[in-house]
Amino acid sequence: MIRGTFLGLEIAKKGVLAARGALDTVSHNIANANTEGYTRQRVDLKASFPLTFPGIGVTLKPGTIGTGVEIKSITRIRDEFIESQLLKEGSTLGRYEVVDDGLRRIENIFADPSDYGFNQLLSEFFDAWEDMSNSPESLSARTNLVEVTRSLTGFVNEAARKLDLEVKNINDQLETKITEVNSLAREIASLNEQIIQIETGGGNQNANDLKDSRDQLVREMSKMINVRTEDTPDGGVSVYLMGHPIVQDGFFDQLELGMSETETERPMLRFTKSKVAAPLTDGELLGLVNLRDQYIPAFRDEFGTLVTTLANRINMMHLEGFGLDGNSNRPFFNDFGTWKLDGLKPLASGTTLDTTLDELGVVYGDFFLEGVRVEVSPEEVRPGTALTLGELLDRMNSATPDLRFSLDTTLGFPRIVVEKMNPVSADERINIKDGTCNFFELAGLDPDQQQQLLGSAEYGGSLKAFGLSPSILSSLQAIAAAADDGSGQMGGPGDNRTALAIADLKNEKDGFLKATFSEYYQGLISILGADGAVMVSSRQAQQQVLDEVKARRESVSGVSLDEEAVNLIRYQKAFTASARAITTIDDILDVIVNLVGAAGG
Repeated sequence: MIRGTFLGLEIAKKGVLAARGALDTVSHNIANANTEGYTRQRVDLKASFPLTFPGIGVTLKPGTIGTGVEIKSITRIRDEFIESQLLKEGSTLGRYEVVDDGLRRIENIFADPSDYGFNQLLSEFFDAWEDMSNSPESLSARTNLVEVTRSLTGFVNEAARKLDLEVKNINDQLETKITEVNSLAREIASLNEQIIQIETGGGNQNANDLKDSRDQLVREMSKMINVRTEDTPDGGVSVYLMGHPIVQDGFFDQLELGMSETETERPMLRFTKSKVAAPLTDGELLGLVNLRDQYIPAFRDEFGTLVTTLANRINMMHLEGFGLDGNSNRPFFNDFGTWKLDGLKPLASGTTLDTTLDELGVVYGDFFLEGVRVEVSPEEVRPGTALTLGELLDRMNSATPDLRFSLDTTLGFPRIVVEKMNPVSADERINIKDGTCNFFELAGLDPDQQQQLLGSAEYGGSLKAFGLSPSILSSLQAIAAAADDGSGQMGGPGDNRTALAIADLKNEKDGFLKATFSEYYQGLISILGADGAVMVSSRQAQQQVLDEVKARRESVSGVSLDEEAVNLIRYQKAFTASARAITTIDDILDVIVNLVGAAGG
C-alpha cells in the first residue's frame, strides 16, 4: 500500500520545527556567551515514533514507516565532578581571603617595625629610666619618664581596644554573612519549586536557565560555607552542610549565631530549627571564626604575656625601691591581684628569707608553676651549699610571668603566700602542681584553696589595665630610683640603684620569656608577619587552582562562538532543506489535485 502524500508534508514540517528549535538554542547560547554562570545548551534530536498503515496485503511490519524528527530534549552541557570541585575550591579561597585580610588588619594595629610602634616606645621607656639614673633627683627626668611611659601604656591600651573592636567587627561580619546564606537558601528553595513544577508538569520540559541561576546561587553560598549538592530525580537539588540539609526541594533551614552564658563574645554558628552546631570546614565563615577564636586570641595572649611580664618584673623591683620621699612598697605600673593562695602550714618560728632550704627540711626534686618545671638540685638543699628561701622565691617568681611568691608574717607567724598579679586574663587561676620536691607540702599550698580577690571581676586583662599606678600619677617623688641600704632605709637622694636595675632590663634576657622584652616582641611580630606571608601565598595559589577549575568548566560548559557559528550554518541548511521539501511536496499535491480535477471534468 502506498503512503499518503500528506505524511511527507508532516515529516518536512517536523524537520522545519526541529531545525528552528535548534537555531533558537544556538541563538540563546550566542546571546549568553558572556553571561556569568551560563551553561551551554544542546538540542538532542530523535526520530519521531514510526508508523505502519494497516491493510489487505500489507507486507510492512508495524513501526517501520518513519515519521520524521522531533526534539528529544534541550540539555545543559556540564561535568558534575568539575562543578563539585568548583564549590570546594571556591570555599577554600573564601577562607584564605578572609584570614589574609584579617591578618593585614592586625598587622596595621601594631605598625611594627616603625618609629611609633611598641618596640620603639619600649626602647624609649628603658632609655628614660637610664636618663633618670644619671639624675635621680631631677624632676625633669622623672617627668620625661612619666610621659614616655604614658605613650607606651597608651599604645598597649589602644591595641587592646582595636583588637576588641576587631572581634566585634568579625561578629558583625558573621551576622551579615549568615543573613546572606539564609537569603541564598531561600532563593534556592524557591527556584527548586519552580524547576520541579516545570520538569514534572509534562511535555518533556527542562528548566535549564532556572537551573543555571540556582547553580550560581549555590556557588555564591559555597564561598561562605562548605556545602555539597545532590540532584534529585524531579529536577530539584539538595544542599548539605556536612550531612545536615540546608535546602531540600522547597524547604530550607536557616543558620544563626547562638550566644551562650559563658561565651558572650564568641557566639557559635548553629541551625535555627534544631539548634545543632553547624560544622564548618571551609569558607568565609570558617575564616572569620578562625580569626576570632584562634589568630586574635593567640596573638593577644602572647602580647599580654609580654606586658604581664614587663609590668610584674618592674613592679617587683620598684616595690623594693625608694622614692625621693623616702617611702617604698609602691608599684610603678598598676598592680592588680586576681587570685590568692595562702600557705595552710606555718613555717618554723623565726623563718626569714635568709633561712636555708636544709633548715626548712626541703628535699631536692621539682614542682610545676603554670606548667613550667622548677627544679631544686641536691646541692641546693645540702648544708653549706643550700639556697636560701629568698633565693628560691626569686627563682619561682621569675619562672612565670604572673605568680608572685612571698614570705608573709602579718598573722604573727611566717607562711608562704602566692598571688596571681596582672595576669593576661582574670579568669586564669593559680596553677601549681606537686612534683618530687616537698616545698609545696611544707608550705601547705593547696591550689584548690585559692580565693578570687575582690575586684578581679572588673579586671579587663593585662592589656587594658596596663598603666601608671595611682601613686606615680599623684607624685613624681614616688618614682623609686634608690634602693635599700641594708638597714631598710634608702641609700640617699642620689642613690640610683633601682633606676639602674630597671634600665638594665632592656638588655637582659627574662628567665620566663627566654629573651629580652624587645626580642620577644620582635618574635611575635615576625610570627604574625610569617602567618600573613603564608596566607598571601596560599591565597594566590588557591586563586590559581580555582582559575584552573573555572577554565576546565569553561572548556566543557562555556559557549564557543566558533562552534555555535558552525551549528548556525548546519541547522540553517537543515531548515532550508526541510522548507524546500515542503515546497516540493506542495507542488506534488498541486499536480495531484489538478489531475483529479481534470479527470472529474
